[in-house]
Amino acid sequence: MNVANLIAVLRARLLPAVLAFVLVLGAAVAYTVLAPKMYTATATLVIDIKPDPVAAMLYGGAASPAMMNTQVEVLRSDRVALRVVRNLKLTEVPEIRKLWEKVSKGDGTIEDWLVDFMLRNLDVQVVRAGSNVVNVAYRGTEPQFVATIANAFVQAYLETAVELRVDPAREYS
Repeated sequence: MNVANLIAVLRARLLPAVLAFVLVLGAAVAYTVLAPKMYTATATLVIDIKPDPVAAMLYGGAASPAMMNTQVEVLRSDRVALRVVRNLKLTEVPEIRKLWEKVSKGDGTIEDWLVDFMLRNLDVQVVRAGSNVVNVAYRGTEPQFVATIANAFVQAYLETAVELRVDPAREYS
């Protein structure tokens, strides 16, 4: 194939290529304009876990990855999310109650529905492998609500962590 044939092929296919490009660009612009704005609030948490002496030798004084993963799972748990719902008294907000009635049609409890809803938009990640810093991110369409929920998850985690340490001693005594 020579250069003249290549240019002829490109000219013949120019209109469909430009049309496909314009359609994709138009769809992307329409989605960007019409889609609701999403906000993400991030709260940072330092988890101070005292490792046992053997783990301290293995991991250089840092918390073991298993302990950090356990704390991340506690942050993602239903127990912490339920504490967020109860601390913020979300079941008493009329708009949330109306949305629950509309979506669930009375199936289950509002607390269970809120816990599931909040856990879907929650992202908990260790900042870097070997680090004790955890980012708790929450996504939503209302910026103030999103920030409140992210901070409430951190507060609920702290309360739950204390409860998990104290309850066995209470049971034993």
